[in-house]
Amino acid sequence: MREETDPPQSAPSAPVMPGTWNVFGSSASSVSGSQSGPATGDARQSWVPPALEEAATLFPGYEVLQLLGRGGMGAVYQARQIELDRLVAIKLLPLEISVDKSFSDRFRREAQAMARLHHPNIITVFDFGATRQGHLFFVMEFVDGADLLQLIHESRRIGVSDLDCDDALKIVEQVCTALEYAHEKGIVHRDIKPANVMVDAKHRVKVADFGLARLLEPGTIDLGHTMTGMVMGTPDYMAPEQMRDMNVDHRADIYSVGIMLYEMLCGEVPKGSFAPPSRRIGCDPRLDVIVRRATQQAAENRYQSTQEMKAAVEGVRSRRQRQISKRNRLLASGAVALAAAAAGIFFLPHLQNSKNSGTPGPSGKKTAELSASEATGKLSAPTALAATPVAVPAKATAGTTPASEASLSRAVAAAQDLEGTGDWGKTLDAWLQIVRDHPDLQASKEHLAMLFKQLKVSKPPITFEAFQKIRPQITDAAQLDIPEAMLVLGDNLVNQDPDAARDWYLKAAGKGNAMAEYALGAMSYNEGASNPLAAADAIKHYQAAMDRGDIRGTVALSRCYRIGFGVEKDLRRSIQLLREAAEAGDPVAMNDLGDCYLRGDGVPVDLNEAFKLISRSAELGCEIAKGNLGELYMRGGGVTADPKKATEIFAEGAKAGNVFCMVHYAHSLEFGEGIDKKFLEAAYWYGKAAQAGDPKAVLWCKKHAVVVPDAN
Repeated sequence: MREETDPPQSAPSAPVMPGTWNVFGSSASSVSGSQSGPATGDARQSWVPPALEEAATLFPGYEVLQLLGRGGMGAVYQARQIELDRLVAIKLLPLEISVDKSFSDRFRREAQAMARLHHPNIITVFDFGATRQGHLFFVMEFVDGADLLQLIHESRRIGVSDLDCDDALKIVEQVCTALEYAHEKGIVHRDIKPANVMVDAKHRVKVADFGLARLLEPGTIDLGHTMTGMVMGTPDYMAPEQMRDMNVDHRADIYSVGIMLYEMLCGEVPKGSFAPPSRRIGCDPRLDVIVRRATQQAAENRYQSTQEMKAAVEGVRSRRQRQISKRNRLLASGAVALAAAAAGIFFLPHLQNSKNSGTPGPSGKKTAELSASEATGKLSAPTALAATPVAVPAKATAGTTPASEASLSRAVAAAQDLEGTGDWGKTLDAWLQIVRDHPDLQASKEHLAMLFKQLKVSKPPITFEAFQKIRPQITDAAQLDIPEAMLVLGDNLVNQDPDAARDWYLKAAGKGNAMAEYALGAMSYNEGASNPLAAADAIKHYQAAMDRGDIRGTVALSRCYRIGFGVEKDLRRSIQLLREAAEAGDPVAMNDLGDCYLRGDGVPVDLNEAFKLISRSAELGCEIAKGNLGELYMRGGGVTADPKKATEIFAEGAKAGNVFCMVHYAHSLEFGEGIDKKFLEAAYWYGKAAQAGDPKAVLWCKKHAVVVPDAN
């Protein structure tokens, strides 16, 4: 079995700079209707769900405790699964709906889609089927909390029209994480709305009801309509293309999330021509941009992935956190009033919450994404995606004159125009000049930081040649104390110039950056086998990364305790850390904990628990776990041995670029395990793995005189 021990990878490629956006308010003009019910055109509100005594006879393996809710399309009960002694929720459909074949087909498809999803932010489906009487049902995870619609209504009840801004952003981040996972599985929710977003007692978000999911797979039948032929979804949250009964993809969910974000911020669903959040509640104007872009009429003008939208939301939230920290420091020194008067600073727009004190929205300048060609390393013109424009405040700095403010506005507009030319160098030069000329204008630094953050997470990775073209500008930004630029430098220099990479990581870590601490830990870990000082250094940085909230630091630290690297071996501490990370939903921790159960490291051997954890990790996308899962099927660990299934897993992983799976697939082809012997094909996959640097594959190729081409 393997664990993921890779050092930090080079930074992703395709620098993402935002594209065009339209006049705010046009996107929701076609959205109307009820907020709570699907647009099925089917009025079944008269249906009365079975009483508890009757419901108990429908589910003999469960103790039905209470009716949680009901609607025209079914009822939900809280129950206790007797054999496993766990609380569950049971969704039951009316008998008259269940017996309709077309609807029952769609319901079964809903349950199958949900059962394929295993993610901390998605409600888990345990079972589904039909009762003896014919009612369709599924059994799912019980969430001890409330749905978002209830939270919004409760806010209105107590006289607050909106949720706390930070709470809203955290919810959107988690919803985006859940949808990103589902979209990677080819599943579109199609009915994202507050009633389908649960928030538990620990503020964890769970997305519910993938019943309108459309599987984007070859040969899938489109069952996107109800029996009455009406479009499925909830009108207030439906994307325009969904309202028009067109084919929809994952970008329809992004539209719905944008509508939901506006409702959380402003207390109502946007309709027609609506005012941006900053004018309604005085929040950060960059939230206007996020809502505007997510709710564009044309899908191609929205965020193109939930990962991209999440990055934008995280950027705004991190800015608010810095504002809070700055405010607290000023409060401690008793200098808030003086500083605010001198610099025109206004902290925490949500606490002001004045509906008339909002900051004007962004200027509306067109911008565009900038990308780096993987083949040539040349900077190329981008596709159209929305930007995060910098709004020039009414008073940029203390003592500014109308003339200097006008000059600043022109400079910002010119920089935004340069973003549309596809010239990274000139664009960064323009923003850097604004930062130098107006050092007190924090928004310009934050705009640069956002660009570098997007650069770091974008895919595919940027080539070193493309990086070199803009390295001077990135270095200038780093020297202006922008940690995100320091990280980009470190990521792209770690293989070419490790000393320089370490210096940049150290500077970013000095600014409190958790990712930099983890990167430093990984570099020291790779050196620690022959250098005890480096091993101790790795522990220090992994601990700092964990303390600053990077869960990768927790997992890495657990491995060090497990093998006694840089610290005294402590399996109990290792397991404790792994459990914390696994419970937080980290797939790598799940894989490592499963490996511990498999080997009996720090816990009793439990093959069933090992299989459960490793299969869950693989479902969440952990590449090493996919290979480990194949090994379990091959050896019969916690599951009936199935060499054919194992080889299928190896083949799928190998074709997706998983080096671990390449080696195992090659081994299966070489010896005919779960597949016919095919030596030449085995040699091909050994060669691919050797090209990626796998030591076992390299030795095999040398032994069999297989020529491995240079990876470069």
